[in-house]
Amino acid sequence: MHKINIFHIISAHFCTLKNDGASTLSAVDIIIFFGLPLVFAGAMLKFRIAADGEFLPSMLVVFSILFGFLLNVQVLIFSMAKKESSTELKTLVSELFANVSFSILISLICLVLTITMIFLSEVTSWRWSVGTVLFYFSGVLLLNILMIFKRVHVALEMQQR
Repeated sequence: MHKINIFHIISAHFCTLKNDGASTLSAVDIIIFFGLPLVFAGAMLKFRIAADGEFLPSMLVVFSILFGFLLNVQVLIFSMAKKESSTELKTLVSELFANVSFSILISLICLVLTITMIFLSEVTSWRWSVGTVLFYFSGVLLLNILMIFKRVHVALEMQQR
């Protein structure tokens, strides 16, 4: 079981949601990265916006591409970590690695949910529930990709100095 235990990936990601120098989680970061997608998913459910039709195969392609892209980014970050000597940059690269690992996990969850939605085309009660969860994780993934993008930018700027 320890070979497929994903809790370390999740806890490492949560450890990056702290303000610089702080030892506790940032409430603002938790609200932004996990509360905002919840509001988004709730709005989709309230306004009865469903994940169905031509939307699902497109989402399957998008999540598949993101999954592969994030795996490649993870390999690049791993190679970047070996070269760095600056403590500040090593910390940033380590946090970046945790964020990318978490995003890979979330994109895998989105892939599974999308495939589930495709197979549940006849079961409408489950489709709304699974669709809402898919919207939530899609929002989490989008915000994490934005954070990764920003952190890669900062890491590259630090490397230039």
